[in-house]
Amino acid sequence: MKHWLRLFLLAALALQAAGSDLFHEWTGNLPRGWEINHAYKETTPEKQQLDGMTVLAVRTGKQPFAMMMPSENAGPGTRFRFTVRFRGRGRFVAGLYCYNARDVWVGKNLDTYSPMLDQPAWTTREIVWTVPADDYPQRGRIARIRPMLTVAPGSDFQFAGCTVERENPTVPHTATTAPTATMPTAIPARPQGTPLYATVGSECNLYFANLDWPGAVRYQVEAPCGRLEDDRWTDVPRQSGTFPLVIRGLDAAGKTVREERFQLNIAPEKTKPCDLSILFVGDSLTDASVYPGKVMARLAAAGVNGQSIGSHCGSGKTPDGQATPHEGRGGWTFGSYLTRWTDGDDYRARSPFLAAPDQLDIPGYFARYHQGNPPDVIVFFLGGNDIASLTEATRQSGVAQALANAESLIGAFREAAPQARIGLALLPPPAPKQEAFGRNYGMRIQRDTYLDNRRALLAGLQDRFGNRADVSLIPIHLALDCIHHYPQEEEPAAAGSSVIVRRYVNAVHPSADGYRQLGDAIADWILVGLASTVNPDNHKQ
Repeated sequence: MKHWLRLFLLAALALQAAGSDLFHEWTGNLPRGWEINHAYKETTPEKQQLDGMTVLAVRTGKQPFAMMMPSENAGPGTRFRFTVRFRGRGRFVAGLYCYNARDVWVGKNLDTYSPMLDQPAWTTREIVWTVPADDYPQRGRIARIRPMLTVAPGSDFQFAGCTVERENPTVPHTATTAPTATMPTAIPARPQGTPLYATVGSECNLYFANLDWPGAVRYQVEAPCGRLEDDRWTDVPRQSGTFPLVIRGLDAAGKTVREERFQLNIAPEKTKPCDLSILFVGDSLTDASVYPGKVMARLAAAGVNGQSIGSHCGSGKTPDGQATPHEGRGGWTFGSYLTRWTDGDDYRARSPFLAAPDQLDIPGYFARYHQGNPPDVIVFFLGGNDIASLTEATRQSGVAQALANAESLIGAFREAAPQARIGLALLPPPAPKQEAFGRNYGMRIQRDTYLDNRRALLAGLQDRFGNRADVSLIPIHLALDCIHHYPQEEEPAAAGSSVIVRRYVNAVHPSADGYRQLGDAIADWILVGLASTVNPDNHKQ
């Protein structure tokens, strides 16, 4: 049973709509119950009245500013969600000071600074921290925390409010044993064969490393077409239809560690001319706006008169008839589209599918952006933000919540668009090296943990949606070249070094070439579906 307790920067106030006075209880120049970190005394916070609200103004010089609440018990797996309403320029973090059971600092805080921000309008930002189960040398495990708000040097912010939500761990913990979650060690196979999609005249790929088969170091393929390479099976099909594809993973001794049957569905190069409306729903991978454009270009080349619907065409830009509209928002989860309703004019402030807080209105969305008509195709590409910050202790409950939110979101669209073809794109693997995660997230998100989280999510999605007739799983996770299509940059091997090395610089966002591979895989799925409606016996799914 989850128990949510709400802690406040002020006494017992909830985050409300614009105009709420969230910082009205003051002790001098601080909200009641808070104190300045004794190590940072250079900055004095100032109480101000702005836009009808009492706000906390913080302008830092050479030192940071930090204020904190009293300490409290919080064991491994306890999660804290900070919601901060602010405007200004610089960097800040809402995080946790971490102490052991003796109230001694463990030598680590959960407090990575945000990227450089420049927000002249009031903006709401969410930051989530989970207390890890790590044992710190000579200091033990985190047992107590102090919520804090820290502002980096050289920043100028006004804070209109902040809430801290606490979720206790659902898995029992002991003082000596770290919790373990029961999770699949590999993505399960579908008994009838995992569907793959391709189109005549367009290259399709299956990258073996993306199969995530532990122990396999080389692969054998049985297929009536294509060619086998060290890292992939690839083909430019010449004939449409449905064909078997069998892959075996072998260990270093040549023993088969896993064998799986796939069903390759190939669409004709050209389809019967038709109109087709499409809605893309996703996170930053969609907001980048590359793969939606690739999908629409592929459809046009096949003879489809495609129309993509959406409220913006990337970073909140108003659709102009040229770029591809969609519903992509960086940092969003399945749950964000079900519940996000905050103040501000930013395109990420509110879910486009809500008419009011906690009130989904999918038909209302269709009325605003598609003359009241449901789209023919809906593609959901989410999950990365649902699992990015999970730990071993929170993996099971976090993935379960993501799956429940996916079920709710997809179910709402199925009810509002009963004839639409709905596809759920499976999350691709990240960049192949930890250095990309270190570059983007410091110590906050590490690649090994992210891989375990992703494996659990994909296994859960396949278990819940893999055999349903109303949803298709789109295997774009197999189509991305993770070695060559994640961004890299050249830099010195170390400070002052004359040796230049090439390092991965983005953990989960591919290069433009990688985005185009994802777009090709989604277009293949759509085109196979169109072919199936013309000749359903030729393309069974």
